[in-house]
Amino acid sequence: MSEQGYDFDSHSVRFNIIQYEFESVSEEKVVKKVIEYVLIDKSIPLYNLALLDVSKEEVSDISVSNNNDMPKIMATVYRRFAISSL
Repeated sequence: MSEQGYDFDSHSVRFNIIQYEFESVSEEKVVKKVIEYVLIDKSIPLYNLALLDVSKEEVSDISVSNNNDMPKIMATVYRRFAISSL
């Protein structure tokens, strides 16, 4: 993948959830995003991957931010997944 992704601001682990935060930046706005891995089955191991928008400390996987940077967002998710050692 040749698209450059965003840098990660922070990383947290709690219970079976791993989260990576970054910001989607355009000329109009900045949207806080979270990539979240949730361990579903430890024996396989099997994870659920989610891309979430954060606003006012609430997270949503159905919001549409329309920040016109989808390729960069997907590159960020891919890069995080590719280097992850879950």
